[in-house]
Amino acid sequence: MADAVTADPRIGTELAGYRIEMLLGRGGMSVVYLAEDLALGRKVALKLLAPELSKDRHFRERLRLESRLAASIDHPNVIPIFDAGEVDGQLFIAMRFVEGTDLRRLLDEEGVLAAERAVR
Repeated sequence: MADAVTADPRIGTELAGYRIEMLLGRGGMSVVYLAEDLALGRKVALKLLAPELSKDRHFRERLRLESRLAASIDHPNVIPIFDAGEVDGQLFIAMRFVEGTDLRRLLDEEGVLAAERAVR
């Protein structure tokens, strides 16, 4: 675990009122961390978008619009967005942290899912 902490300089730092605790995953456009909302004392998934996307004005506007739209959806199958913004050129989205695996890892480990399970 110490190697993971030292390998990622963001672990233990704060951004926009969130303390970054652990790397959850990486994708082509973002990195997702487990973080603590310091004001409310709850765990969140904190998505930090790639720096090159932060420089794109059109992408920034699209992110703001999509964050507002997603935050307006109240449905049990949609992860709620708590916060979205920009700090020192870093775009971020804070959303509910859901413990467990992600679909990519599940498919890698188990292969094609039965239709009933996939729908559920």
